[in-house]
Amino acid sequence: MKTAARIWLIAALTECIIYAFIFREAGAMPLVAIVALVGGFPGMLALAFGIELIHMFCEDISCKWQAFFLLTLLAANGTLSLFLLLIDADFGRLDLPYYLIVNVAALAGFFCSLSAIRKYYFRREPQPLDVTHQSPYQFNQDYDQN
Repeated sequence: MKTAARIWLIAALTECIIYAFIFREAGAMPLVAIVALVGGFPGMLALAFGIELIHMFCEDISCKWQAFFLLTLLAANGTLSLFLLLIDADFGRLDLPYYLIVNVAALAGFFCSLSAIRKYYFRREPQPLDVTHQSPYQFNQDYDQN
């Protein structure tokens, strides 16, 4: 959940910065931030649920990385599609490249969170040590000389 929230927050911030450059005014940034955070919340929940499912069922490391990457893009595009359907946008006549901006923002969030993804989902389990011969509780076999 932490990792998905981190990806979501970084993606929302990146989206705000991109739209600030497009609109060329900083006054639009708070509105875009609210829309990105509130509108992206279902995608963050889907991403968190999907990451946990992938982590539980996928054993292959390269398969897991690819699934996390594709899930990030799927959650971003699905959330944007849901948002555009809710506001009744005409998909044939979209002036701004919404999907490109959302994908760039999602990828920025994903790549900025690589350390967290590695830490939580790709940590190697510690191998148990065989301490039967190196136990600090072994008795010395000193024989009494009396």
